[in-house]
Amino acid sequence: MSGDSYSRRDYVMIYQGPDLAAAVKGRFKRDWANAIKGLSGAEFYDLYTDPREQHGEMIEQFHVKSMFNRQRQRHQLWMQKYPNRPDATRGPALTGIDNARPETIRLNKIPANEKKLPFNLREVVDFELPWTQSDK
Repeated sequence: MSGDSYSRRDYVMIYQGPDLAAAVKGRFKRDWANAIKGLSGAEFYDLYTDPREQHGEMIEQFHVKSMFNRQRQRHQLWMQKYPNRPDATRGPALTGIDNARPETIRLNKIPANEKKLPFNLREVVDFELPWTQSDK
């Protein structure tokens, strides 16, 4: 809570919507979203030598592949045990707060005349965004 800590986690999981797309550990990234089934190698990137991720390669340390597999397996087991919370209810932000400060209440006031807008604000709130719970 107060800045950097001494966590042992040295990897990052990257999602595209609800799908696990990649993982980064150290200088290597494994891209599962664009991997070709049955082939191994083109989904690995050395982020130090290829920061734009233009040339997938087979990294020298082949044992790194199993490290990424175990990392993904561990992550998926944790996700089963502790699933993501559902999205919050739809509507304006910072509403429904008990004992809200006057500054917070003023944030809910639209800084424009609703009648002059080219769209209905309710349509914006009800518009389904990609990768929401209703897509499943």
